[in-house]
Amino acid sequence: MAVLRWRVAAGILSAGLALGVAELVAAFIRSESAPMYVLGSAVVDQTPDGLREWAISTFGTADKTVLFVCMGVVAVLVACLAGALERVDRATGSTLLVFFGLLAAFLAAERYGFVAAIPTVIGIAAGIYALRVLTEQIADMFSRATSEAPGPDTPQAGRTPAPQTSPQAPQVHLGSAEAPACGPPETSGAQPDSDPPASSRPDRVQAAGSTPPEADAAPHAATAGPAPTADDVSTARKAHSSAQLDADTAAHTDTAAAAPMADTSAKPLSKITDGSSRTESGTAGTPAAQADATQPSPGAAPGAAEPRRGTDATAASSGSASARGAEADAGAGSAGSARAAAGPQRRDLLRGLAITGGVAVLAGVGGRLFGVRRGDVSGERAAVVLPRPTEPEIPLLPDADLRVPGLTPYLTANDDFYRIDTALFLPQVSIEDWSLRIHGMVDREIQIGWADLARRPVVERLVTLACVSNPVNGDLIGNALWRGYRLDELLAEAGPHPDADMVLSRSKDGWTAGTPLAVLTDGRDALLAVGMNGEPLPVAHGYPARLVVPGLYGYVSATKWVTELEITRFDRATAYWTRRGWSALGPIKTGTRIDTPRGRVRRPPGRIPVAGVAWAQHRGITAVEVQIDDGDWRPARLSTEQSIDTWRQWVYDWDATPGTHTLRARATDGTGETQTAERRDVIPDGATGHPTLTIQIG
Repeated sequence: MAVLRWRVAAGILSAGLALGVAELVAAFIRSESAPMYVLGSAVVDQTPDGLREWAISTFGTADKTVLFVCMGVVAVLVACLAGALERVDRATGSTLLVFFGLLAAFLAAERYGFVAAIPTVIGIAAGIYALRVLTEQIADMFSRATSEAPGPDTPQAGRTPAPQTSPQAPQVHLGSAEAPACGPPETSGAQPDSDPPASSRPDRVQAAGSTPPEADAAPHAATAGPAPTADDVSTARKAHSSAQLDADTAAHTDTAAAAPMADTSAKPLSKITDGSSRTESGTAGTPAAQADATQPSPGAAPGAAEPRRGTDATAASSGSASARGAEADAGAGSAGSARAAAGPQRRDLLRGLAITGGVAVLAGVGGRLFGVRRGDVSGERAAVVLPRPTEPEIPLLPDADLRVPGLTPYLTANDDFYRIDTALFLPQVSIEDWSLRIHGMVDREIQIGWADLARRPVVERLVTLACVSNPVNGDLIGNALWRGYRLDELLAEAGPHPDADMVLSRSKDGWTAGTPLAVLTDGRDALLAVGMNGEPLPVAHGYPARLVVPGLYGYVSATKWVTELEITRFDRATAYWTRRGWSALGPIKTGTRIDTPRGRVRRPPGRIPVAGVAWAQHRGITAVEVQIDDGDWRPARLSTEQSIDTWRQWVYDWDATPGTHTLRARATDGTGETQTAERRDVIPDGATGHPTLTIQIG
């Protein structure tokens, strides 16, 4: 589990580095060619209509923020998977990054040209390199920790090996042919017997500070006085051989850690294969040792043997307890030694992760800031002076705004105007680079620059725009004062062919809308707009130029950042949304909305104004009616009509009585058509139905 966490962290940081480097490179080529924007645009293009409309109705103008959050979550999950799958000898995670990198590069090249794929290619290369390096560091750290961590049978400096307590441990004769190889051959001239000396066995381990048995036996030997026997010499030789074997085993632990090793110094002493008996407490099993332990030495006082046995038993008990403590210390030391062994590798890995994450953040943030500042036109926009209208300014009629509390103002402020489009990255178009090309089925192709517009007459018109995704009683609609140039005059200069019936407008980011040519030339105030509510167009609303066409939903007319008008036919060209099944013509339906009161607030009984707005652009609104519960439809009071191309406010004074009530509203347009009660979804050409509100009184 620990290694998986390290791998996941490596995957996340490596993917972050890939995105950050790509963002930085894109800032020098084309900011919107960064992978997240390219993939996000593809998601917008391919999202099913039902899901898209659900997102718009649920999140409104915050739908793009929600999209980026969801994409971020998916990116983290992919990065986690890439890190978890990556191995030193199997680049599965890198392959996953390559797949998404190639996808983003292909989409970027398809949308903006081959050069736009370069940021993704460079970013993915950096991410894969980081993932490979970090994966190798992780493997190195854990392999070192595993190989250098001491096992329970491996002697450590300052520690005595713990005794083996399992009665099933195999018995080993150091000098027998059946004994498995466990280390280098003895360098001593004497070969060990089947019985290791007591001093080399773990059951003779002494507690810290206690007197070793050899030191305890020295006074007895001095008292006895006889010369060493053959058994004593044999015991000494075996002790030397066992000590030498332990030293060699410790020296070769690193190279033989994976091979099973028989520890000849830690065998159970209750039974041996030659039939000699040993005590569980670790008393020496040789006859000489037993005699030395149980018989008084020559010249000793009678009865001295019993105290000697007690002394040995006490020492053995103390040694057993000390061995158990040594075993616990050895277990704790193993983990500590493993951590110590992997210390340099751990530091290298942490350093690599920190560098990867730091570069990812610096490259991503730096690239984004540099890209935005490099192409930012907000400073230019602030310095632009709009041309003055050649006609008298339009006065706002006093009663066009009823100023009822809770009612939407007649004019919508720029900051409050709805924004629904497919641009994840706002196009930054300078007036120095902008031009409008009119071509296609025309007598002459023309191209108009910003300076050319200054020589043309300027008009100002009030027009209400609405989004086709606006649900019943929705707020994706707004009214503004637009300043610009008449489209019918611009088109006339190009001379459309008699058989042309569509104008395919194209945005700077490639989005298209198909508008009936007849609508743009029937005398209505269709504009190439450059100003909004007395200011240059905000960047989010199309600076420096956009289309405004009364009477049509925005998806077939309101092209922002417009750069091209192609005169063509509906049977020859298809626009962005019509390719996805939406209606080709898009006339706005008669509609209304209840702004106040709000259903979530309990109101006291008495007179309550029920108010809202109604619209039927280029047909106008002639009446609005309100129904309380299942009663009769009652007329509401309308504001003064400023223009048939804008909405009208209305208010109905309701004497509310206690209880739960249902309010409905409907509008009638200038042709006498009343808003239908039939509920229909926004797909394919706009929602229909009466707005309904349930409210609690009292």
